[in-house]
Amino acid sequence: MRRLRHDRREETARHVLTALDEREPHALAEIDAAEARLSGGTFGLCEACGWAIPLSRLRAVPVARLCIPCQATKERSRLLPRI
Repeated sequence: MRRLRHDRREETARHVLTALDEREPHALAEIDAAEARLSGGTFGLCEACGWAIPLSRLRAVPVARLCIPCQATKERSRLLPRI
């Protein structure tokens, strides 16, 4: 019984570490892109509409590329069935 619990814990830990490894390259790429926008003078501007992204959003999601309305539109469009 003890061995089974240990195996389960080990499997869970492996799963969590794998998930983190898969997310890390994406997160680093987003940080690099945000730094490039900062250098290029476009950090804080929505890539879709060009309006300023509110500071509160940038504080919550420093790598945000879209303002909240454009992000919501993007997310809704992903949920709609494609015809």
